[in-house]
Amino acid sequence: MVERERTEVALRQAQKMEAVGQLTGGIAHDFNNLLMAIIGNLELIARRVEDERIQRYVRNAMHGAQRGAKLVGQLLTFSRKQHLAPEPVDVNQLVGTVAEMLSRTLGASIRVDVVTHKNLWPALVDVTQLELMLLNLAINARDAMPDGGLLTIKTNVLHGVPEDLQAELRPGEYVSIAVKDTGTGMPPDVLARAFDPFFTTKEPGKGTGLGLSQVYGFARQSGGAVKIESELGRGTVVRILLPRSTEAVVGHEDRQSGTPRVGAKEHILVVDDDASVLETTRSMLDDLGYQAIAADNLEAALATISHQAVDLAIIDLAMPGVSGLDVGLEVQRRQPGLPVVYCSGYPDLIEETGKRMNGSMLLSKPFSSRELSGKLDAMLHTRTNQ
Repeated sequence: MVERERTEVALRQAQKMEAVGQLTGGIAHDFNNLLMAIIGNLELIARRVEDERIQRYVRNAMHGAQRGAKLVGQLLTFSRKQHLAPEPVDVNQLVGTVAEMLSRTLGASIRVDVVTHKNLWPALVDVTQLELMLLNLAINARDAMPDGGLLTIKTNVLHGVPEDLQAELRPGEYVSIAVKDTGTGMPPDVLARAFDPFFTTKEPGKGTGLGLSQVYGFARQSGGAVKIESELGRGTVVRILLPRSTEAVVGHEDRQSGTPRVGAKEHILVVDDDASVLETTRSMLDDLGYQAIAADNLEAALATISHQAVDLAIIDLAMPGVSGLDVGLEVQRRQPGLPVVYCSGYPDLIEETGKRMNGSMLLSKPFSSRELSGKLDAMLHTRTNQ
């Protein structure tokens, strides 16, 4: 009977998390389009004004917009719809870097200790998101130790799946990262809701309630799992389990690309049904030295290339009545060999499309001028070398 009740509780929790995940994934597209217009235009304004007071206003607005983008990212991570770029990661090295930063920022009353497994395998994970998750957990730990204490980050290997996680994890080998504090701990009723989005015991304005739910979504989307153990008055430990990578870690210097170049007046076709995003992207391209041509539907795009050859097309994946992929195929049929960059504010659409084509052809909204320039530079450079 006890086992049955536990199973029913777990099922209800999974259904609740999935339902909220679908909701957050759906509204993210609209928020990302709004943020695309806001961030893009703020960048354009910042380049055109020298008045320090106006620059300060722009910086404040940009800071708020970027916080909004970060919040959407947290929601998407919870809903398991954040676009991740997994790669082999040296977890021991990452943990050491994070711990060094935490030692300087958490305050003198909190000691940071690191215990690493000597022969730790690489983990297959998005390195940026993993770093954010560790920082997230460290901040939670700090808040649970108002009078100071010990924060320990420990790495380990798992040669098999623990019995209590066999329903969540595929058979295989995993890398474990545990973040342990000596804080106040959680009573059972709070622990039961720890992964719920927007649930927080902090004062208003002190937290979004997305911290642990974000970690949960990240771990699950990465093919891993997360466990939390806590006891009132005895602290909390959160363990993230990530799949082992069988490939070697690639050095950062091997991944770096050159500085994106300024455009050489190449003609870029932009196809997007959202008027504000279309105008923002067109203005960003003009500002970067390209010649942008805007079209808000397939017919307008085809009319453009019927009398104007273009060097590259940027196409929104979610167009009314027709998919962006179909738009791209039709445009390429009219102009063979045309490079196409597909973009979207739908993270799940980006991820699904990435499974069918080269990920270098995709761009997630909201994107900055630098990200746009880098993507175009890479695509146009590839075309030139063919």
